[in-house]
Amino acid sequence: MHTTLKLLQQREAADWRIDERFDCYQNALTDIIEKVSRQAVEYARECENPVIVMKNLTYIRESWTTESG
Repeated sequence: MHTTLKLLQQREAADWRIDERFDCYQNALTDIIEKVSRQAVEYARECENPVIVMKNLTYIRESWTTESG
C-alpha cells in the first residue's frame, strides 16, 4: 500500500486517483481485520475460560499516520 501510494505521488497522479487507491486498500484491510478478529473470538469461545489480551491501542492511528506521513 505504502509503495503504491508513494509511486502515485511521485508520478504526480491526480488526487482522486490516490484517494481511490487508498480507499481500496483501507477497505481491504478493514475486511481482513474484521474477519480475523471474528475468528479469534470464535476460537476463544471454544476454550473453557477464554481470555483475549490486546496491547494498548489508544494511539495506534496517530502513530501510523506520523510514521507513514
